[in-house]
Amino acid sequence: MGSDHGDTPGDAVSERRDRNDAIITLLIIAASVVFLYYSRTLAGIRSTNADPGTTYWPRAVLFVLLIASVLNLIHIYRRTDVHLESGLLQDTASDVSAAIDLSDEDKRYVGTIVLIAVYIGLLNQIGFLVITPIFLFAFTWLQGYRSVIKLVPFSVLTSFVIFVLFRNFMNIALPYGVGIFRELGLLVEGLI
Repeated sequence: MGSDHGDTPGDAVSERRDRNDAIITLLIIAASVVFLYYSRTLAGIRSTNADPGTTYWPRAVLFVLLIASVLNLIHIYRRTDVHLESGLLQDTASDVSAAIDLSDEDKRYVGTIVLIAVYIGLLNQIGFLVITPIFLFAFTWLQGYRSVIKLVPFSVLTSFVIFVLFRNFMNIALPYGVGIFRELGLLVEGLI
């Protein structure tokens, strides 16, 4: 399909977004493969014979994420009709300067990625019950929903429901955190 990319400003923006989407998708594929590889060390841990094990659901999610990412990469390739060797992952000085000028949508996208990374990084230290309502509130706020009166109960109730579902129905213990956060998590679990 030999179309000329970059003829108009819209084409340049589209090409840059496709390149960024491909890079992020490749990173997600790499992370999924790494986590799947390391999850095999926990694969034999079970509480009963009927228990699928501690890695069943995380591995299922990682597998679906891996498949979806590969399909997304194929979609990007077909959509852009640009091969890797023709510049999909190559940055020029003009591309770098153009990437710095982010639109509101790009800022939300990057902010979401940073927010998820911070959430994952703090999850084991602070614990699910404390960090998840904060994450949900910040994520929803970042997406443009600004009603604090609705966001606070939504964040707390959603976190609590997820905690109960994972703990009581899927038999998966979510991280409690350390110190006072662990005590809080155990207190809430004792109330359930």
